[in-house]
Amino acid sequence: MGVSIWESSWEGDLKSSGRTNTNVSTGGHSTWTGNLDLTGNTLDDPEYYGPAGRVSLYDGTVWTGKVINGGRAVDLQVEQDSTWNMTGSSVVQNLSMNNSDLNFVPQSDGFSTLTVTGNLDSWGDPLSNQINMNTNL
Repeated sequence: MGVSIWESSWEGDLKSSGRTNTNVSTGGHSTWTGNLDLTGNTLDDPEYYGPAGRVSLYDGTVWTGKVINGGRAVDLQVEQDSTWNMTGSSVVQNLSMNNSDLNFVPQSDGFSTLTVTGNLDSWGDPLSNQINMNTNL
């Protein structure tokens, strides 16, 4: 299943069920407010089929949401001045950042955790990739 968001805004969760790869590709300064929910996904062999979910944010896209992965592999690319505003705890297999931001959005009920089970990659200008955490010391 594939979803492309280009030069537009989209609000709503994307829920994947069954044995399928779910791919979201965005660009053109688009915005997406919603979660990627793979709890019903039954794709069982990421080595053969690839990740159950793949989100690619390009060209100034802003995604405000979280990954609900249900134990399934999810790859996330945040590139070209794009931003992921993470609204709750999320688990991804691989996270790639290129000239982009990841913001931990404050939670009224505690804190959020980002778990990367595979690789965290960053390229481009070392100062152009930022992970912004909300902390109270």
